[in-house]
Amino acid sequence: MGKYLLSYACFFLVLCSCKNQTSNDNSSNTNVVQDFIKTFEGKIGDKYDIMMKLNSVSGKISGFYFYKNQGIDIKVEGQIDSDGQFSINEFDKGGNATGVFKGQVSGTRLDGTWSKPNGEKSSSFSAIESNSLYESAKREAGEQKYSNISGMYRPLQGDGMSDGSLEVKYIGNNQFQFSLTIVGIKECTGEVSGIGKIFNGIGKYSEGDCSLLTFKFSDSSVLIEEESCQLHGVSCSFDGKYSKE
Repeated sequence: MGKYLLSYACFFLVLCSCKNQTSNDNSSNTNVVQDFIKTFEGKIGDKYDIMMKLNSVSGKISGFYFYKNQGIDIKVEGQIDSDGQFSINEFDKGGNATGVFKGQVSGTRLDGTWSKPNGEKSSSFSAIESNSLYESAKREAGEQKYSNISGMYRPLQGDGMSDGSLEVKYIGNNQFQFSLTIVGIKECTGEVSGIGKIFNGIGKYSEGDCSLLTFKFSDSSVLIEEESCQLHGVSCSFDGKYSKE
């Protein structure tokens, strides 16, 4: 009889141990921290490098991310549940939804997909927790993006100018120094120089007798548009496309 009781007791202890182990395993699957402020680095579609800074309060997520070849904040909002499933929407400057991240948190990783709000153009997405400073990395990305605008440019023929030049030097902190001279077809001349500021990828200069000059840079040229700039004759303008030498 004693042997039966001892065997039953051993069986009961083993059963309880298995139940406790199963319970612990289940709890570990749902033990996802829902309150944090973290930075992540990763890729969309194994092609676009990004960095994210997410603030989660009771699973409600807010924050920003940027593409490392641009350095411009994109607003995000979403949620993460206790199982680690997340859905994070992105928005443009006007508050319109432009994309959504969906996936699973696994330790220090985010894995899932990015797509348009309607599910189109879906791409893989993965990111890992990082100790990098978000603001410093964003500033560095912006510096690299605009450094290639430096150089000498010439006006294209057919833009009302017979000669002229534009010299641009990027000086950091989203600012550029420039010197622009034009010689119009009707012997009209003009000259302006100063320091412009880049806003959302577009350079702008405004000072004194020049209400506004807008610089729209591309890889090998810049399009200049002016508003009430009184630094040239009446028969010519700084308007036009300038090609990089």
